[in-house]
Amino acid sequence: MPDAPVGVVLCNIGGPASADVATIRRYLRRFFADPVILPVHPVARWFLSRRIAAKRAPESAKMYAAIGGKSPILEWTERQARGLEERLAARGACRFVCAVAMRYSPPSVGEALAKLEAAGCREVVALPLYPQESRATTGSSLAELDRALAGRPSLRKRGAIRDFADHAGYVGAVAERIEEALAAFPDRGRVRVLFSAHGLPKRFVDDGDPYAKRVAATIDGVRGHLNGPISWSLAYQSRATREPWLGPETAEKIEELALRGVKELLVVPVSFVSDHVETLYEIGVLFEKHAREKGIERFAYTRGLNDSPRFLDALADLVLSVK
Repeated sequence: MPDAPVGVVLCNIGGPASADVATIRRYLRRFFADPVILPVHPVARWFLSRRIAAKRAPESAKMYAAIGGKSPILEWTERQARGLEERLAARGACRFVCAVAMRYSPPSVGEALAKLEAAGCREVVALPLYPQESRATTGSSLAELDRALAGRPSLRKRGAIRDFADHAGYVGAVAERIEEALAAFPDRGRVRVLFSAHGLPKRFVDDGDPYAKRVAATIDGVRGHLNGPISWSLAYQSRATREPWLGPETAEKIEELALRGVKELLVVPVSFVSDHVETLYEIGVLFEKHAREKGIERFAYTRGLNDSPRFLDALADLVLSVK
């Protein structure tokens, strides 16, 4: 009898499946109901998550309408799962079955595990698609997976990839996207590269969260894979609460660079592995408009890794490293 296949759970944050306000409100409620995101008393969190979601949903609906009427993150993650499964099959070590689990939208971790269980899997490898480890992303997704596994005794976790911030295949894939974008500029020497990472409340870093250091590790790795030196900066985007967050904020950094005379700017979303609202709208619409208003004449941003062959090869390497 052949050995049971190994399951791989690709974990990501998720996103609304439509620009419908009610759908977006449900997604935002789930996000802010996470105790990692809002560390307050459960009763207060219940009320706050609903109030925040109700306030933000109408504006968020306009953003999703502008990028195609939904978040593309599920589609890209499913394509990544298929590409990963194909690469693992080609390597022939054993049979793998991949399933997608979104943290705050369908399909859930439970649905992903049910698929793997039905396929005959007995072990699972957790693959959070957050390159730089953080308690807010990696930690939350892995905790949710552990809770779901506790109710499925037929499955056990073989291991988890907690971070791939400086993995050669990953940083090489990011560098590839940068080179592709720089090639569209007349003179790459005039271009300022602005790495834009997803923001994080400072309290996480103060409590020992490795995220900021791992973002720095990614940038160091990417620079080593480029075809020549670049002028670069780092900023953080997507602030979600009023408390202090890592800075500077991306919009503020764009304004600062414009005041310093930068005329050509390439924004690189460094902590995302697929295009979604933060890249397509926040960077591609809001930041571009802001940059042009401040005097930047040429603005571009790199495509998400999405189904980049080099990135998918890196994911296969990561999964096979878990024994």
